[in-house]
Amino acid sequence: MEIRKARKEDLEQIRNIYAQWYTDESTGKPSEEDISYFTKKIEDAISKTEASLQSDYYCLVAENEKGKIIGILGLRKPHHKLLPFTTTTNAMEIYSLFALERNMGVGRALVHTLKNTAAIKKYKEIIVLSANRWKESWPFYDALSFERIGTLAESNGKYSQLWHILI
Repeated sequence: MEIRKARKEDLEQIRNIYAQWYTDESTGKPSEEDISYFTKKIEDAISKTEASLQSDYYCLVAENEKGKIIGILGLRKPHHKLLPFTTTTNAMEIYSLFALERNMGVGRALVHTLKNTAAIKKYKEIIVLSANRWKESWPFYDALSFERIGTLAESNGKYSQLWHILI
């Protein structure tokens, strides 16, 4: 497995990964709105649009030996609603982390590479917000020594979990 920066030719495979995970909770069908929104964020990061540069959008992908994208990790400066939870003045946020298959080491490899990237970019902290709909993935962050630091209420009355780790 190779971890590298996302490229324009990866976008369709990235979109397919998002389609697997961004489903409408009531219908179980892919949520085109979410899929398009997050794919556009990755496209902006690759194209280095002004908005993506201001937020320091960055995207890593995991590619298997056959050249297939099997995981995606998107990061940026933290969303303003997360800033009260940061403990340093130079934090970054994982806003997107998905793999085609769980428990294969893809997410772990992406986060390991992210920590190296964060250090190079002079970040001191990584913060993660994970919605209740992905609650089954929460132990993943615990296992990687991220510390639970709070919760945020969602519009549907459920809570999203927050973690951070100092680099």
